[in-house]
Amino acid sequence: MFNFFNKNKANISDVEIISEEVKKSTEPHYVSEVLEDETGKYKIIKYWGKEERKTHIKGVLKGKYRGTFNWEDGSGKFYNINIYESELLKVEKLDEVPPYDEIKKFPKESLPEKISTCIKKGSDFYHINIFHPQFTDSRNISQKLQQTDGDKSFGVIEGEIFGYIKDEVDVEKEEKVYLPEPDVHNLTFISSDISKTLSGNPKSNINEVKSKTNINDCIQSNVRTGKKEYREKWFREEYWCKGKNLLGRLEIPGHEYP
Repeated sequence: MFNFFNKNKANISDVEIISEEVKKSTEPHYVSEVLEDETGKYKIIKYWGKEERKTHIKGVLKGKYRGTFNWEDGSGKFYNINIYESELLKVEKLDEVPPYDEIKKFPKESLPEKISTCIKKGSDFYHINIFHPQFTDSRNISQKLQQTDGDKSFGVIEGEIFGYIKDEVDVEKEEKVYLPEPDVHNLTFISSDISKTLSGNPKSNINEVKSKTNINDCIQSNVRTGKKEYREKWFREEYWCKGKNLLGRLEIPGHEYP
């Protein structure tokens, strides 16, 4: 009944998920270069997420109900009702939120927070949930074939209602993610001798770390520091350590510099 738009993700090989909110969603389809403001260095991350959409509608609700006597009411006139079978007719989509506060509410026999009903379209019926349903005018409600049995009541009810239906749509979200700053008192030093590491098979991935601290203190993350070293047509990059404010491992991907 509703159209959902499937977005094609960009094929980005170096996508970095570096925030909890992004981790809970799909992978980012855009990651900016390192930017900087008065707070520090950051990246702009864009990704597709879900967002709830409310569509306000009105229509004529016709259904069967059963009710139980409301003992809390002193007048002895009202029942709390449950519409257990219904159909919504003459449905209209509203461009604006209806003035709920100005509508004469269904007195005492308050409707539930949600009504499950159906809409006929062509020869098909579609099941929908209407949230916060409200009759537009209690004076125009028709209660037919009403019968009572002790403290119970049942019959047919019909009237114009307002309410909204909910679904989820894909939306593009943007987040500014600040990068961790290095701890100047506890740095990991990276060897500048790359001639040995570039010998042999250049396609192999090599990680080299020389540190004043234990090597286990540095677990490579996917976040680059932005520093690179070049030798002829080869290059290697520097990464932050995962979970620590240390300069990270130096990974040599073994690819030719473009």
